Amino acid sequence: MRLGPEEGEEALKEPHVKDFDITGRAMKGWVVVAPEGVGSDGQLRGWIQRAVKFVGKLPAKEWDTNRMRSEKDKMLAGELYDPLAPELVQARERARDLCQDLNATRERDQEARRRILTALFGRGGESVWMQPPFFCDYGSNILLGGGSSSTSTASSSTCAWWRSETSRCSARRCKSTPPRTR
Repeated sequence: MRLGPEEGEEALKEPHVKDFDITGRAMKGWVVVAPEGVGSDGQLRGWIQRAVKFVGKLPAKEWDTNRMRSEKDKMLAGELYDPLAPELVQARERARDLCQDLNATRERDQEARRRILTALFGRGGESVWMQPPFFCDYGSNILLGGGSSSTSTASSSTCAWWRSETSRCSARRCKSTPPRTR
């Protein structure tokens, strides 16, 4: 627990208390109290009060907005993220539903395909030509430029931003994988 330099030094003189050391170097102002030192509710309450007294005197920290980043932001930055976060589950379900709708269209349903692709992609859905079937995990992080096209089974497993300014994916079973996926 954190008691501060002076209180920490005093606490080290008490039974069942030792330096807080997990790296081979004790942290000044921090101590570890063995279970015997907090055996009763009164003992535990006393240690908690000492720690609260010290931290209550510390200046408030500025809020770190990076700590509040969404799992989607972490994913798009190529960092570790929780794929089961509700926002990502919902985004995957949305994209897969749109892909299923797209893949169910007939050749004469070009307007329906355009609406679906515009809703699916972050950019380029209004100008891309897509011959179903197509599969993707999220879609909204796929940014396409003019002239992009796809024929026959195309899939995009995109866990980071994927940009294509003029690329064409026209081979059978084309799979695009962005460079920053894990």
